[in-house]
Amino acid sequence: MLMMDASIAITYLLLLEFLIPNFAYASCPKLYWHDEFDGNELNTTNWNIAVGDGCIVGICGWGNNESETYTADNVMVNDGKLILEARKLANDAGEIEYTSGRINSDHLADIDVYGRFE
Repeated sequence: MLMMDASIAITYLLLLEFLIPNFAYASCPKLYWHDEFDGNELNTTNWNIAVGDGCIVGICGWGNNESETYTADNVMVNDGKLILEARKLANDAGEIEYTSGRINSDHLADIDVYGRFE
């Protein structure tokens, strides 16, 4: 009886080893676009750097009451990594201000497909 149970367990594990990776790949949509952030600066043909607090486009706080201001200085690419840095600063009046980086691809790509984008 113990020998049969071990045999069933080994068969089950072998099936899992071959079926799970294939199932996982089969369920992922096709990759249509990606950016590896090569080099040391953001590729502005793919990305916009959002700046300000959203008020210029009529949504102060970017629509969800964010208290930080986005600046281009907080967006960096270094060694294949995108860095969106948050900073806590004191202004001239001694008040605390927050800045960070924000990017988007608005109006840069005409993508009308369903798939994976990285």
